[in-house]
Amino acid sequence: MEVIISESLTTVSHIIENSDNYPNLKYVIIIEANEEEMVKHKSSRFKIMSFKELEELGKSNVQEHKLPSPDDIFCICYTSGTTGQPKGVIISHRNIVSCLASLEAIFGAAIPQTGTLVSYLPCAHIYEMICEIFCLYNSGRIGFYSGNTASLLDDLAELKPTVLPLVPKLMNVIYSAVKKEIGPSIFKRYLLRLALNQKEKSLRRGIVSKNTLWDKLIFSNVQKLLGGSAHFIFTASAPVSRQVMQFFRCASGCLVFEAYGLSEVGAAAMTLMSEHDSGFVGPPLPANHIKLVSVPEMFYDADNNVGEICIRGPNVFLGYYKNPEATKEAFDKDGWHHTGDIGQWLPNGTLAIIDRKKHIFKLAQGEYITPDKSENVYVQSHIISQVFVDGFSDQEFAVAVVIPDPKPFLIWAKENGFTESNLEVLCQDPAVRKAVLSHMLKFGRRKNLNSLHQVGNVYLSLEPFSQENGLLTPTMKLKRSVA
Repeated sequence: MEVIISESLTTVSHIIENSDNYPNLKYVIIIEANEEEMVKHKSSRFKIMSFKELEELGKSNVQEHKLPSPDDIFCICYTSGTTGQPKGVIISHRNIVSCLASLEAIFGAAIPQTGTLVSYLPCAHIYEMICEIFCLYNSGRIGFYSGNTASLLDDLAELKPTVLPLVPKLMNVIYSAVKKEIGPSIFKRYLLRLALNQKEKSLRRGIVSKNTLWDKLIFSNVQKLLGGSAHFIFTASAPVSRQVMQFFRCASGCLVFEAYGLSEVGAAAMTLMSEHDSGFVGPPLPANHIKLVSVPEMFYDADNNVGEICIRGPNVFLGYYKNPEATKEAFDKDGWHHTGDIGQWLPNGTLAIIDRKKHIFKLAQGEYITPDKSENVYVQSHIISQVFVDGFSDQEFAVAVVIPDPKPFLIWAKENGFTESNLEVLCQDPAVRKAVLSHMLKFGRRKNLNSLHQVGNVYLSLEPFSQENGLLTPTMKLKRSVA
């Protein structure tokens, strides 16, 4: 590495102090430069300069613009590290352009050139990167959030985006907030069910609208939460439950797309504009082929249209940076990238994501358990904020770490005969844990969760999973290898 660009000297101070460890480094560019610090941190090994100096250098030494070739490196995008150490995914210009061409083939002129995209996900994440580049490709505008996710809804109200990329975590938060607002009122619940049923009937007829009676009575507040101007909503990066997906399709009053992709391939499949059902991620995008390969140890047979998802096409990455072993493992002899995700071809030609090779564990009975399935059900409970499900091959049942949602949890505890008002004391009470487990089992049965995927014990914690404690990725996915 010859050049490092950093926002401040503080961020790269350890590099400057240990300059002997970086013999190839020639330049350190500081964006927010303090002249006194620049002088203080001078190095004999490499040049430290401000971004302003770099700009002036460019102005005085104008070079003819050199267009990249298709196979030149566009960027190195690091995986989120949910199952281990992040890997550097080498992405070429061909990879990115093929993704854009696929999206353009799907949307055509449907994306208005006056569109506004909200950016709140890390710009280094492939999902955000593709959204931003596609927006700019269509002459759209990008509004960057204030930097505090707690104020994101305020940012949406100010920006009024027309294109809204969401992650399942945020969708679950909004969905749970609506459910909590309705509360135990039988009449309000009846109205919501009626409104959702009526909007679903319209969706099945191809009618997407924000102007129905149900929008005015029930869904207008949800639409305001999203900024009030959304035309398109995208979700990717993790599975979304059918219930949450259908809620957003009905409540948002706009087109909602679910996509499947990963750092190594960008966008690979996506629901179509004419599709208003849920439970799948659509057909393959034009840039790539997708096939399923049998996974005998998990009893998945490709002849029955179920197996590991493998992708081949111009959107597939070049390899992992300085990791030839992982690169070799990721491809078979015919050039297919093995994703580690388990998919199923549905009768309508679309792909459903049903499992994950690496996100599984085996119980003593010999059954494989997919913790995502359990977590996506349990987190819909009004008393649960976050949940992590895990298990071991010498145990007969899975266990869960549960982060309760404080206010609803205290109300629920009181309703169930627990008079203690201190949340920490409640979480340490074995009787409370037993009652929470009973609640989760009943909730799971109501949501048709397979008995093997039901947990057999819980631990209550007050420390939320977050980026700060290393348990969440920047896109709010759980780092299982750390948890």
